[in-house]
Amino acid sequence: MSKERKITRYFIRMCYSFSYKLINNFREIIIILLLCGLIYQKFQFDDLESALKAQDIERGELKYAMNQLTADISEEPPGRERDLKLLELQSKGILVGGSRDKIKLKKGDVCPEEYINNQNWPYQFESWRKLDCDYGQNIEELVTIYFDYSDEWERLVDSIRTIYPKIRLITNCNKSSLPKNVICLGKNPTTSVIKRKVTTKYLLYGRDLDIFTEWADLERSVRLLSDSDLSIFGVGGAVRNKTGFWTNGCFQLQFDYYRLQLEEGYKLEHDDCMVCDYTPSPTMILVQQLQDSDMTLEQYFLHVAIRKEHIWLACPDIMYFSRSKIGKISLEKDELLPVAKKHKIQGIITQKSYDYDMTFDCEDIGLSCNAWSQASEILVPWCCIDNVRHILTSLESIRNEFGIDYELESGSLLGAVKLGNFIPWDIDMDIGFMRRDFDLLRIGGKAANKLQSQGLVLHTYKEDMYHLKGAGMFNIDYGGIFVEMLGQLRNLSQDYLPPHLARYSTRIQMAPDLWIPTVANPGLYARGRYGPGYLYHVQSWRHVDNMDGGFDNYEPSGWQPCSDLTNKACLIYYPIIGNMELGPLKYP
Repeated sequence: MSKERKITRYFIRMCYSFSYKLINNFREIIIILLLCGLIYQKFQFDDLESALKAQDIERGELKYAMNQLTADISEEPPGRERDLKLLELQSKGILVGGSRDKIKLKKGDVCPEEYINNQNWPYQFESWRKLDCDYGQNIEELVTIYFDYSDEWERLVDSIRTIYPKIRLITNCNKSSLPKNVICLGKNPTTSVIKRKVTTKYLLYGRDLDIFTEWADLERSVRLLSDSDLSIFGVGGAVRNKTGFWTNGCFQLQFDYYRLQLEEGYKLEHDDCMVCDYTPSPTMILVQQLQDSDMTLEQYFLHVAIRKEHIWLACPDIMYFSRSKIGKISLEKDELLPVAKKHKIQGIITQKSYDYDMTFDCEDIGLSCNAWSQASEILVPWCCIDNVRHILTSLESIRNEFGIDYELESGSLLGAVKLGNFIPWDIDMDIGFMRRDFDLLRIGGKAANKLQSQGLVLHTYKEDMYHLKGAGMFNIDYGGIFVEMLGQLRNLSQDYLPPHLARYSTRIQMAPDLWIPTVANPGLYARGRYGPGYLYHVQSWRHVDNMDGGFDNYEPSGWQPCSDLTNKACLIYYPIIGNMELGPLKYP
């Protein structure tokens, strides 16, 4: 800090501390206090002006980098590297006031879709609609579904036929008891065998499928593969298993020193889908990209991902129901051997986390949590994340003891979808509960007593939940984190699940070992609630210019200026897209 600024700060403190002691006349007191206030405001404006100047310099450097990137793209042949540069250019363009229009779209094989709005209650599952067009083809003539055979194949086949009665189905079995319209290809069919049997343009590899619903949205996968010139190998989606655990299924690959490392996360997005190197979820591909080989589809997909000639997409709003697996390579060691031989892999790592040699509590280093104010400029400190997790753990305790249902929603759910964590620039938490449990949660109720015993402060009880009469609501405070508990009159979103799965809420990750109940299809909810571009990061509406409420349209943009640029926690130092450093294994 400059000598001049130190003197100014000292003068301001002196003004307020000694004005009453030195001056007896009331009028003079008012005048000197006004003068002190004016000097203080000037000091604040100087700080803001410095921040804006620094941001202007940063934007100038960013524009220069964009020009360089544009020049590189013009010389790059079509393919993965060009695609990544285009997508990076799109992200950088948003920071200087541009739009998400760097990827040119064309007429695909199915009709386009459009965003309606975020007012489609209760769960925003119908916020997007498919438009009519004169070029869209019948999805049943475009797609073949390949599913893994299991003893429960009848339920799976019936669920597919309910939505797509004439779609072609193939599976890896030798059984003769399957319906005539399902083709058995043998126990471990190779890509050569599969390619000969598939006559459609697209193939969905339905790994480990349990049941099929409209949330699989085959039209969206085909649209993504056909309406741009990006070199997309496959389009996957989120996966929810039988006990409710949900993951978005996007992985980045790094292969060197005979070591293959798969790290969960994304750095870029396209059309509200995470850009990945690989996804282990059910995946749609163009059949022409399937090469003859002696590998199974699972082996071949991993082989293609290691070669890194294409990008993959994982779209959280597309959701598949699996029997057991979520977000992991499903191959055993002996099954991976052909891929290991081909690429000379000697070790595979599927997780990456920081193993800290030492950590310091907020109190140790002079920090505290006040998310409401801190999120205007900086990443909230780690103690905020710890406090969020304590609140959620406490809610889990009353869920287990008293059978109280609740669901993570709004911005809290958005953070879980994108980060598997609390958003470190969010200002509060949003949780829905059933009105029938309100008495247990009131002061004096058994659940309320339990929460209070764990240090939570419950207050501001109301009989209505905003516009919803009689639903009830109240607030929770703990360690600088504010929670809105929002009552619901009807059942929570479990009713939207297939009957044999409705016993378990969908659960989403909020810490390495903490999975919290959330809306049945969290990815579809997040895309419906926050609209196009929701995978970009945007601050709370309270800290964004020209926004008056949480249901205004969120537009991807740059961060708000930071008044203290020496603080490395300033949001402007962090990208507005991606989650590689903010997931539960790293932050904190």
